[in-house]
Amino acid sequence: MQQFTNALTEKGYLIFAISPGTDLYQVIHQEQPDLVIIDAFYNHSSILLKLNHLIEHNIPFLLFSDDEHIEELIKPHQLGALSFLVKPITDKQIKLAVETTLYWHTARLQLERRADNLNITIENNRKISVALGILMQRYQLDNAKAFSLLRKAARDEQCRILDVALKITENFESSLANFPSASSIANNEQEQATELLLELKYLLTS
Repeated sequence: MQQFTNALTEKGYLIFAISPGTDLYQVIHQEQPDLVIIDAFYNHSSILLKLNHLIEHNIPFLLFSDDEHIEELIKPHQLGALSFLVKPITDKQIKLAVETTLYWHTARLQLERRADNLNITIENNRKISVALGILMQRYQLDNAKAFSLLRKAARDEQCRILDVALKITENFESSLANFPSASSIANNEQEQATELLLELKYLLTS
C-alpha cells in the first residue's frame, strides 16, 4: 500500500491510508473519497461486504493483490471494480489505473444522469400528450390548436406547460366534466379559443 501512497502523492492526490483494523465505513463517511483502493487478498474474508457498501454509495474502487489467482476467485469486474492490479506493479501502472478508474466512473455518472433526464423528458411528454388528448377529444380540436391553447394558458398563468397538463389530467373527472361541451361553445374560432382559455384558467385555480 505504501507504493500506492507514494506514487499517488507524487501525482498530487490526497491519500488517506488506513490500517486493517480501521473502520472503513466510518472513514468513508468522514472523508468522502473519490476512490477507494483495496487489497483484495488481505481483506478477502470481508471484501464482499465492503464492496457492496461502496457500490450502494456509488463510490468507485480499485482492487489489487499479490495473488495472481485471486482474480479467478473474486471476479473483481463482476463485483463492480473498474480496475484490478496484480503485483508486482509499477508506479506508472498505478497512476494509469487510478486515472482510468476515475475517468470511467465520471463517464458512467454522466451517462446515468443523461438516462435519468431522458426518462424524465419522455414521461413529461407523455403527460402533456394525455392532456392534449383530453382537450382534443372534448372540444374537437386538432393537436396544433390544443397545444397552442395549452401553451397560452401556461404563459398567462406564468407556469410550465407541464403544470397545466397535470392539472387537466388530475381534475378531468371533477373539474373538466363541469365545463360546457364542444357543442355549446361559440362557433367563432376566436371566441371558442377565448372561452377554452378561460376554462383552463378556471381549472388551474380550482
